Amino acid sequence: MGGDIAKPDTRTVHVNNDVENARLRQQFKYTNNWVSTSKYTMFNFVPKTILEFFRVVANGYFLCISLLQVLTDWSPTNQYTTAGPLLIVLMVSMTKQAIEDKKRHDADAIQNCRICHKQWQDVQVGDILFLKDKDELPADVLILATSEEEGRCFVETCNLDGETNLKRRTACEPIAKL
Repeated sequence: MGGDIAKPDTRTVHVNNDVENARLRQQFKYTNNWVSTSKYTMFNFVPKTILEFFRVVANGYFLCISLLQVLTDWSPTNQYTTAGPLLIVLMVSMTKQAIEDKKRHDADAIQNCRICHKQWQDVQVGDILFLKDKDELPADVLILATSEEEGRCFVETCNLDGETNLKRRTACEPIAKL
């Protein structure tokens, strides 16, 4: 075992006790609320885009033909007639991917810095969030109470699963009755 801390099957959260929640976050390494939808980092952009580009069968075929033309004398045309256009298409594809990923990084930065009296990225396990009608949820939450007498609310999960229908959720009964 070597001093490894076993992760519990359940999670303990102390309401309105930041000190104890901070200790539990440190002990069990709870993840933060940072959202990242980007596909690439500065370190993996080039290898990942090249791998994705050559996963397409047609691009792999043209790579093989280009290698045969460049490395052997079997080509009836100039050695670079296939490699040149292939490299141009690769560069255009990489530029497009870079622009799209930059937009994702920018959107993530906006989302993570959204304010609900606290930046979304700073929401921690155990925080109580007060949300109004049509507010987006900044994290996975346990519904404690709603303004409805039955403790019901409707949640749209299209950002998670693509479904646009509203899902009915009910507040945690023992707490909602308080």
